[in-house]
Amino acid sequence: MTKPLIDRLPPSFKTPMAKFVAGSILITGVIAMAFNHAAKQDPNIQEVSYSQFKKMVGEKSFTLIERQEDSESKQVTYVGRNGDSKVRVITRDFPDPALAMAAESAGAEVKSTVIETPAWWKGALLWFLPSVLFLGVLIAWQNNRDKKQAQAMGQAKGGTMTFGKSKAKLHEDVGARKTTFADVAGVDEAKNEVSELVEFLKNPEKFKKMGARLPRGLLMSGGPGLGKTLLAKAIAGEAKVPFYSIAGSDFVEMFVGVGAARVRDMFEQIRKQGRCILFIDEIDSMGRARGGANSNDERESTLNQMLVEMDGFDDNSAVLIIAATNRPDILDPALLRPGRFDRQVTLNLPDAKGRHQILKVHAKGKPIARNVRLGELAQELEGSSGADIANLLNEAALRAALRDSKDIQRADINYALEKIALGPARDMTVDPDDERCTAYHEAGHAITAYRLEKICHVRVNKVSVTPRGRALGVTWTVSDKDSPSKFKDNLQGHIAYLQGGRVAEIMKYQQPTTGASNDLERITDTARRMVMVFGMAKDLPARNYAPVSASGHHNPPMSSDMAARVESAINDFVNRGEEMAAKALEDNAVQLELMAEALLEYKTLEREDIVCIMEEKSLEKLKEIRARRDAEFMVSVAKEESQAVPVIPPNPNLWVSNNPV
Repeated sequence: MTKPLIDRLPPSFKTPMAKFVAGSILITGVIAMAFNHAAKQDPNIQEVSYSQFKKMVGEKSFTLIERQEDSESKQVTYVGRNGDSKVRVITRDFPDPALAMAAESAGAEVKSTVIETPAWWKGALLWFLPSVLFLGVLIAWQNNRDKKQAQAMGQAKGGTMTFGKSKAKLHEDVGARKTTFADVAGVDEAKNEVSELVEFLKNPEKFKKMGARLPRGLLMSGGPGLGKTLLAKAIAGEAKVPFYSIAGSDFVEMFVGVGAARVRDMFEQIRKQGRCILFIDEIDSMGRARGGANSNDERESTLNQMLVEMDGFDDNSAVLIIAATNRPDILDPALLRPGRFDRQVTLNLPDAKGRHQILKVHAKGKPIARNVRLGELAQELEGSSGADIANLLNEAALRAALRDSKDIQRADINYALEKIALGPARDMTVDPDDERCTAYHEAGHAITAYRLEKICHVRVNKVSVTPRGRALGVTWTVSDKDSPSKFKDNLQGHIAYLQGGRVAEIMKYQQPTTGASNDLERITDTARRMVMVFGMAKDLPARNYAPVSASGHHNPPMSSDMAARVESAINDFVNRGEEMAAKALEDNAVQLELMAEALLEYKTLEREDIVCIMEEKSLEKLKEIRARRDAEFMVSVAKEESQAVPVIPPNPNLWVSNNPV
């Protein structure tokens, strides 16, 4: 039996691109022929029979008669013209002297022409050649682009036919730049965990003699900006092996099977390297648990191929697969079993010591002024990741460069932190009554936090009524205890501190304003978690009442009686915080008035100013302190060499986000 023509074509002619090219040429030709046919149909020409045309000649209907003879088909076309009107008849040529004589007697001019009609293949070529040239240029451009992309990714080939090829990029400069563990700070536990992997990659024979094999995979989990990618590069730099990287989303395409093909090609490449590291960033985009409502055939086929390829590794191979994710809870269990991702390393937010090390790393190459103490700055940056710290120093460097300063001052760092946390200061006109209300609100926060510092373990650093972002004012605090664990009293004190602004408004104006909306949101969230997550309610059993726990466990729905008891316990914590704030402000009513007046006059109060108001209760003493500080600043400015613009006054204190829950 003879095979159809499509089955006898080579495989390259059956690819989607080849079918696309053939279909485009066919469609272009059909459209061109349709346009050509339409062009020949002149709507101003009337088609008549030969006898009728001859009659019209005798009736002197034409002033000009054209006789057009086709050299190929011997077909003759007579066209009679009279102004804009045209009459045409198409027939075979035959002797008819009467037609010519009738035309001459009617006074019509007679013209005869011979039309040279090209062969059919010439006309077809005329229409198809531009289409072929256009598609050829398009394919050549796409091939060139794909080849450049493949070269950038460390692949030997590229082009239109590499749709199913791996997009893993080879970073040949990782070893050249020597990214090592010295460039990674704040994750000492993670570095210790992966140090033996580095030793295996350096000297695999030592481990093979003992019958040990390299773990197939290392899964690094943690929040964004904690250094997962940097740690993977440092492992390759320490081991001095090739480093491939790819994103999990690069595998998944619209067509089923493309992702699996890319996985096969990727593992084929890394096996040829012998010793190397493959880093898959955001693996949860292709390694999500199979099945469920969000199932996807392409993603699941890609994941299945990944599982098969990882099982197919030789026990003596020295290839390490490192994956990073922010969501380890949604990964497929088959990925996490032994023999695939054998090791799991969790990266957490750095402590004060880790933040100090990160500051030292990112301060390299930057002219940091002597008045910047990195140890103190690290203590104040609680809750910041490595990426946050790098961004902070970069913003400070940009600020110093704009000031034409020769080094980065503490004022630059403070400015950068305030800009990142709240946005730049807004140049807006605030109604005096609104500004006064904001001053009392922020003074209430500051006084409550100051009196409850020993309970909340926070320190009030600054209070301001300068509008920033969406806030008309802000009170900035810093935790004085770098501890992930919080006691019940700490959280209760935090609720009281948040209640201080609203309570101050009620004391001054006998009614609250809308300015406490964000405070109430944080108050409610803290109290709810104290009851439903941390089990701190006095009259309720200590268990988790949240519908979904942090581990993803779904708790059974509560009865109406239990829900009422939970809400009652939440209200108790909120009311207790309001009572604590009211007592603190009633005992410091004089300081509340003084601080509000000082805020209206100076707009911003530093830690030293707050202590003066709370302890000295004197605005005159406050003026002396601010005058001395301004004089010290002017002396420091005079020591600086010429600067393009005046520097902003230094801010010796710093605020960071303080959420103890």
